[in-house]
Parts: sequence; structure tokens; C-alpha cells
Amino acid sequence: LLGAAMAVLGVAYVSLAQVRANAPGGNDFFTFYGSAQRALAGKSPYGSVPASPPTGHPCHRHSPEQLEAASTQADRQDLALELRCRPANLNPPAFSVLMMPLARMSLPGASVAWAVCAIASAALAVWLILDALPLPPSSRPGSRGLAFLATLTGLLAWFPTFANFLFGQVSLLLLLPIVLSWRALRSGRPVQAGAWLGLLMGLKVFFGIFLLPLWLMRQRRALASALSVLGLTLLVGLWPAGLQGYADYAQGLGSVHWTAVNWNGSLQGYVSRILGGSGNHPWLDAPLAARGLTWLADGAVLWFLCTALRSLPVNSEPTQQHQADALEDRMRYFLHRRVCQIRAIQIGDDTDVVELQTLVEL
Repeated sequence: LLGAAMAVLGVAYVSLAQVRANAPGGNDFFTFYGSAQRALAGKSPYGSVPASPPTGHPCHRHSPEQLEAASTQADRQDLALELRCRPANLNPPAFSVLMMPLARMSLPGASVAWAVCAIASAALAVWLILDALPLPPSSRPGSRGLAFLATLTGLLAWFPTFANFLFGQVSLLLLLPIVLSWRALRSGRPVQAGAWLGLLMGLKVFFGIFLLPLWLMRQRRALASALSVLGLTLLVGLWPAGLQGYADYAQGLGSVHWTAVNWNGSLQGYVSRILGGSGNHPWLDAPLAARGLTWLADGAVLWFLCTALRSLPVNSEPTQQHQADALEDRMRYFLHRRVCQIRAIQIGDDTDVVELQTLVEL
């Protein structure tokens, strides 16, 4: 039943991707696709379209409000013009370079490929998480597979996952490198963990906050690896349009006007809805107070994180003892599985089970 439910959800999300391609005005993937097409043409991935183009502007009929209202392909003008008139995305230039293979495909094909990759990324990430966690002693053979089906089905049935697919966002694709970084650090491979974190920072800048715990826990090799890979992604981002691409990216970050929308759950979003500063109608119009309060709240969160991390024991670079402990845990898990298999299929006599149980305890 879980497998059937997961298959139905997968087919539903792929179908949703096709529907999304026929009404691209209200989703992020359309913006990513247009940026990648500009990068593929050797131009800056970021357009210079104002938030509300005035009358006479080539993109006037393609303002975000009118794109949201368009429901069918017949309601819109030329697709190439619409791609050119989409507002710039807020991802670094390396993100658009990574999207360039999809930009060579048609919009429906690219949308479906995006959805399939997102589902595959989520499935592999869930499996890697469960594989890294020990099973309880009372578990039976096949418990991990059942847990995988249940967890993945629950993830795909979760409303935020549906919203992620509906708007063509990137969260599920980033889940896999997050898990890979976590597993590497957990198993004593700081260089590999830092490399995955550096890639994440090159695609989404807010992952840089994870440099703070690495620094406080004196994970020097992980820090060096993360910064090195981040530097490589910055170099890759120069490919489409050089430094101009980064200049346009910085300008796009400074021109965000939608922080007060109801789906923005950030601290700045809550403050903007109350004190303004985002083109909305707040309770009290005090944009400078909104900005100052946001910075104070951000600082308080960072202070809390630093205080909590400093209270933890310092975990410096992994020693041979740490690696030996990890190997011992894997051997204990393997032997425990053998005991469970013998109990399940009743092969051999009781002496075999007792010997294996004794070996597990040793």
C-alpha cells in the first residue's frame, strides 16, 4: 500500500510539472529557466526589469501581476519575450550555469525533468538518512525498507512538498547534498562534508550560516574545504557574463519588494507586515524601524546559536579512535542483522544463535 501510494504521488507530481509548464507565470522554475537561457546565450542571467514596468516599457504587459493572472498559453504573448521579462531570480550565477542543460530542452520537458530529479533526490536523501541511523534491537528484516517507503510517502504527501513542486522550487534538489554533508561529517570525513557545504553555499548563500558551527567546533579542514569549493562555484559563475553577472545579482538582491507577502515566513517578512518597508499597507508605516528590528532579531538568533554551540564539547578533527568506533558500530550492526536473519528463517540450531549473540556483545 505504501509503495502504491508513493507511485501515485510520484505520477501526480510529474503531471503537476506538465501543468506548471502550461501556466508558467506563477512559478519559480520559469524564472530559473529564463535565467539559464540568458546564460546559455552568453548574457547575464539576471534581467533588469522593474517590479512594475511603466506603460510603454517592453515588459509592461508582462508584469508579475498580469503573469499571475494569465491562465493559458493563449492569454500570453510570445514566450521568448515573457522569459526576457521575468524578474531576476535571487540565486547566484553558478545556479544558472547548473540549469543550462535544462535550458536546451523545451519548457515542458525541462519542467518534467526538474520534477523527476527532485523526486529522485528526495528518495536518495531519505534512504541515506535511514541508512546512517541504527535500527532498534527488536527490528525485523525488511524494517529499513518499510521505514523508507513510509518516510518517503509521508514526505511526498506533506503540503510543503506539494507547494515546492507547484512553484517549481529547488528545496528537494538541495536535500541530497545536505544529507551527504551531514553523513560525511558524522562519519569523520570533514573534507568531504565541507565540499558539499561549499557547493550548497554556491547555490544558496544562506547555507553560509553553517560555517559558524564548523568554526566554533574547530573543524578546520571542513571549513577550508567549504571555502575552497565556494571559491570554485564563484569562478564557475563568471562563465556566462563575467563580473557583470555578479553586479546584476547584487542589484537584484537589493531590489526585493515582496518581503511582506503572506507566504514569507522569515523574520523580515513578519516585521515588514507590521511596520512596512515592502510596498504593503502595514499597521504602522515605519520602514526604518522595520529594518532595524530585523537586524536586531537576526543578531539575537546568531547570538543564541553561538551561545548554544559554545556550550557543546569541542569536536576537533576526527582521531583514529573515532574512526575505530565508527567501524565497530558498523560491525555490530552487520552481526545483529545476521542474528535477525537466522531467527527469521530458522536455519541452524540454537548454538549458532548463541555464538553470534556472544560475538555481538564482545
